[in-house]
Amino acid sequence: MNSCPPALIQDPRYHSPEIFRFVKHYYLGKTLYRGRFTDVALGKHRASQQKVIIKSIQTKHYCKLKEASFLKKLIHVPGVIKYFDHFNITHNVNLLVIEYFSKMSLKTLLHQYGPLSEINTHTIFKQLVSTVQSCFSCFILHRDIKPSNILININTLQIKLINFNSASHFNTENDQLNTPLSKDIAPPEYFTRRSYSPNGLYVWTLGLILYEMLYNRPPCQTNNNVVRYFCSLYAKKPLSVEAEQLVFWMLTKKTKKRILLHELEHHPWITKKWI
Repeated sequence: MNSCPPALIQDPRYHSPEIFRFVKHYYLGKTLYRGRFTDVALGKHRASQQKVIIKSIQTKHYCKLKEASFLKKLIHVPGVIKYFDHFNITHNVNLLVIEYFSKMSLKTLLHQYGPLSEINTHTIFKQLVSTVQSCFSCFILHRDIKPSNILININTLQIKLINFNSASHFNTENDQLNTPLSKDIAPPEYFTRRSYSPNGLYVWTLGLILYEMLYNRPPCQTNNNVVRYFCSLYAKKPLSVEAEQLVFWMLTKKTKKRILLHELEHHPWITKKWI
């Protein structure tokens, strides 16, 4: 790992109590991903031999690891990756130990297999709505929900939401926030007035994911599309009336007409019983 390789743990200059505690409980395995500020590696719990994921995260000097605090608050939520422990290795390097769930993300699934059937989309999306509602009830805004941040068990279609490093707290569902967002997930109001609500952002990003699962393509090709007009349905794939309606209500650019998060679980497509 770039920011915390095995050499750092073994270096006598860094033999802090936190390193001893880490080595006592975990093995550090092969690196899976290298990023600018975050590296991800396999690991194993020494006592149980359980596989884990170990994230090495570079932070500002003595900055608290926010992702750990969010995951602790959401440890009861089945659809959120489970927190195990974290370690302050140096003044700007932290290790976060989380559940090993699956190597495949929803993004990879769509890339390899193409658009999903409506029934499989329903199975995945219903879990995602429940997970997001749990985050919302804890006043936690993920701020980066997209297919690459959703892990999926290809056999059971169970999901886990990951990467809370961009998450933030909010006070009420009516808060108007102006924290910068990635343009590929930002709702229309972010471009027109540079602000958004927790409810509006969650519903918009869920709508983007729902569309992508059904069509394997983003509904909007440019930011201009997001602002100027509604992203039309891809005509080559017929959907049920309930699915079309839900996509329309989630991706409308007018915030007052966009469906609310608490209304999603009662929508006919979500409550539909599949034979």
